[in-house]
Amino acid sequence: MGDSEGDVDNPVLKEEQMQRLVKGLRGDVTITIWKVLKLEKGLVLRAICAGFEEPTEPAVCLSGGKL
Repeated sequence: MGDSEGDVDNPVLKEEQMQRLVKGLRGDVTITIWKVLKLEKGLVLRAICAGFEEPTEPAVCLSGGKL
């Protein structure tokens, strides 16, 4: 989210990717939206920030979305 120092691998995602590759599956992650929805900023931010473990979450996750 604009923090070049914060651009690091997520260990949980990395492990999932490795497990997929070991099984001969693709290691990439695809997010597909089947229906056009109006997404609320707070809900999207919470979903994204849920992928980080403490204390690795970006500042925006700790600030409730306020920069």
